Amino acid sequence: MSHQPVSTPPAAPLILAADVGGTKTLLTLRRLDGSVVAEQRYVSQAFDSLETMVRRFLEESEQPRPRNA
Repeated sequence: MSHQPVSTPPAAPLILAADVGGTKTLLTLRRLDGSVVAEQRYVSQAFDSLETMVRRFLEESEQPRPRNA
């Protein structure tokens, strides 16, 4: 008797969403259905650029890189 591998459907793609402000920035990874996978608030002035903040968030979230923002 041979065993067929069990395939699981791929996870829905991730989307990076951001609410960027002068005081604070909220970064969120969401699925297409709106479910939140990771979320973090940062003090905007603590970073030299939005790119630096996003890189930190993605590293800390330990999730696959989103294809869309």
